[in-house]
Formats: sequence, C-alpha cells, structure tokens
Amino acid sequence: MMDIDGLINESSQLLFEEKKYAEAIEKLYQALDGITDKNTQIFKQSLIQSGLICCYLEYAKKTKNTDKAEELFGQAIKCCREYSRLAKEGGQKNIQQQISAQYELINCYFEHAKKTKNTDKASKLFEQVIECCQELLQLSNHLEHQYRIWEQANAQSWFGRCYLELGKRIKSTSEAEKFVKQAREYFSVTYKQLSRLSGNAKKE
Repeated sequence: MMDIDGLINESSQLLFEEKKYAEAIEKLYQALDGITDKNTQIFKQSLIQSGLICCYLEYAKKTKNTDKAEELFGQAIKCCREYSRLAKEGGQKNIQQQISAQYELINCYFEHAKKTKNTDKASKLFEQVIECCQELLQLSNHLEHQYRIWEQANAQSWFGRCYLELGKRIKSTSEAEKFVKQAREYFSVTYKQLSRLSGNAKKE
C-alpha cells in the first residue's frame, strides 16, 4: 500500500508529465483518505488540495464538453475554499497561504469566465474575481512593506485583466470603452507600484 507522500508524488507525475487528470485526482483523494486525523497534518492536506485545484483546473481548460467543464470548475472552486479554510486555521502565521488561496480562486474564476460562452455568467464570474482581488488587497496589508506593494500590484493587475475582458465581451461600445478605461487605470496603478518597488530595490 502506497503511503501519502508516494501518492502525492505519483499524482504529480500523472498531472504534469502524463496529463492524466482523472487518475491524478484519484491518487490525491486516496492520499487525503490516508490522513485519519484531519486536525493534524494541515500542511499535507493543503498540499493535496493545491494539487486537486491544479488537476481540476487543467482538466476543465482542456475538455471540450461544456457540462463537464462546468462540473470541473465547480470542483476546483470547492477545493480552493477548502485550501483557504486550512490556511485560515493557521491564523496570522499563515497569511501567505491565505494569499495563495486567493490567487487560486482568482485563477479558477478567471479561467471559468474566459471559457464560458454565457455572457451573463462570465460577468458574474469576473465579479467574483474582483471580490477575490479586494480580499487579496486586505490580506496584503498584513505583509511587510515591499511584499505588501508587490501583492497590491498583482491585485491591481488582476483588476485590470478583468475589466479588459469585460470590455471585450460587452456589445455596447460606450460600456466597453468604460471597462477598457478602468482597465487602463488599474494597469497604470500596477506600473506605478512596480516602479516604486524597483526604486526601493535600487536604493538598497
């Protein structure tokens, strides 16, 4: 019987080298079932959830079956929320993992929005991305100066990407222009923050 670490390693090979997503997912759930006390081994649980997110997301992006993709994106989001819950159990010490969980959510919602053909659904998904970015900004306030600026710049960049995608999808020219303008503003803020970060690095 393969141990938890062995199952995790095998799932990585199935995912990244062989692209066998369903088999990788099965191995990860076997690893998760191997953790008998869920109050311990938080790190391994987090590692498994992170792997599941990656599997479900890549599987969803590759499949041409719309219904299957919806199901897979839903599973990815579910795993993101569990990953986030595990991060919060660590409290203030686990801020970086909470930030990682927000990035996972952002990426899942964003990829789902890009894949769906339903304009209304895409808009709602982009709204979810924006909410996650706002949460990311809040979490970044707990970081030290340079790390805070870096994460804030990333969040602003994601805001920009969302509004740019919304601008591409909307039929009304005037509304599209508003979204594109908002995207430019966020990208401008991103540039200023990264320039500030670069300036601080040169001073040091």
